Amino acid sequence: MIHLSCRYFSPGGWGVIARGMAQALDRLAPVVVHPWDHEASSTRWDLEEGPGIGLGPWEQMPSTLGRPRAAAVVTETTRVPAARLALVEGADQVWAPTAWGVRVLEASGVEAERLRVVPYGVDAERFRPGTRRRGGRFRFLAVGKWERRKGLPLLVRAFCREFTHRDPVELCLLSHNPYRPDLDLDAEIARVVREEGADPPPIRRLDPVPDERLPALYRGADAFVLPTRGEGWGLPILEAMASGLPVLVTDHGAHRAFARLETAYPIRVARMCPVDDPIFYDPRLDWGEWAEPDEAHLRHLMRHVATRREEAAERGGAARREALRWSWARAAEIGLRELNASHPAG
Repeated sequence: MIHLSCRYFSPGGWGVIARGMAQALDRLAPVVVHPWDHEASSTRWDLEEGPGIGLGPWEQMPSTLGRPRAAAVVTETTRVPAARLALVEGADQVWAPTAWGVRVLEASGVEAERLRVVPYGVDAERFRPGTRRRGGRFRFLAVGKWERRKGLPLLVRAFCREFTHRDPVELCLLSHNPYRPDLDLDAEIARVVREEGADPPPIRRLDPVPDERLPALYRGADAFVLPTRGEGWGLPILEAMASGLPVLVTDHGAHRAFARLETAYPIRVARMCPVDDPIFYDPRLDWGEWAEPDEAHLRHLMRHVATRREEAAERGGAARREALRWSWARAAEIGLRELNASHPAG
């Protein structure tokens, strides 16, 4: 019996990851899900013997059930503050989805003997290539919160500086920020465009779509772009790759495990900078650094893929083949093996 404490019902990325891991694990061993995002989360079940996995935000890790206990966490910056590390003190194992994350955790003070690389996955059956678009504007798609880390304001600025309405391109933004209810995203995008004083091609903000419509959104694009400053995993990047899109993404962070020169268009890092976003990262704590994408190189790559469409499509094919390696079945097998190594069956 495996006890999985997670945000199973969440509509966001943590929900996607929780459901993917739960379903894959359940094919290997019985799983009891203890949801953190549902009214049932206040209920304490009588636990049978069995290990536990906490999968989700750091702040909820202390309520992970089971023993031995694994805390599956992510970090987007080069350092984890001591206050966060204290939240996983009770874990027998601390999991990160890539070797990059493990290195950050170890450098921040987590004991090496507790660290494991246990990846997440992608549903490559749902996210798969569609019929290639012919004619019309070359469509760039970006998916992510409107925040400093994701780099979407930088993307809009670079897009306006590189292209005009005479270029056959468009930018679609599936973006929001539920943590800032006062945010007028249309006004923010308009402000960035206005500051450039240019005559840009179409920039469209997309309304949130139901989960079942997300694969079609990727299939309707020609390329995925995200000048992120740091990722702990990069779920939309991998979903875009599984959909056969060429992806333009910053050459820094956990996603480099799958988004490399052979499978993507890495955006050069101009420099590493101190983390600067008081909304999501308490400025009183030491978060280390994140990457500042090279705007000139981002512009070059956008122009490159928009004009060399056959090459871009081939890179998208390589992205799809890479994404197939990151299945949820593989993730669950690795996780279960690590748990059994700490708690042998029988």
